[in-house]
Amino acid sequence: MRSISLAEIRRTAKELRARLGHSAGETAVAAVLHRVETEREYALMAREYVHLVQQGYRSPITRLASAWGLSRNTVSGRVRRARAMGFLDGPPGKPADRLTDKARRQLEGDDVRDSERGRIGGR
Repeated sequence: MRSISLAEIRRTAKELRARLGHSAGETAVAAVLHRVETEREYALMAREYVHLVQQGYRSPITRLASAWGLSRNTVSGRVRRARAMGFLDGPPGKPADRLTDKARRQLEGDDVRDSERGRIGGR
């Protein structure tokens, strides 16, 4: 066991999470977004965040970070940016609890595709 590098174990675990789309034993997160650059990617990330907030999770950012194999700071920054870009809405100083019309427009058609193939985790 000592011959196996801890860094290699972490790297392998991160790759497996990316392939599976979620971490074993955690709430499934439909989209694994290691890079978020386009408006559509921000809308997808915002949808996953709002879904966890609406389910009542106390720390949706930590949950997303864990599921995606990213740091909490990275996910937190992305959520702040999504809100600044107009994809998330909610009371100031509180977690955003709904998508904006702008986000919904970016996601148009996803509901049809998701129902046809079944979302990860049965959501």
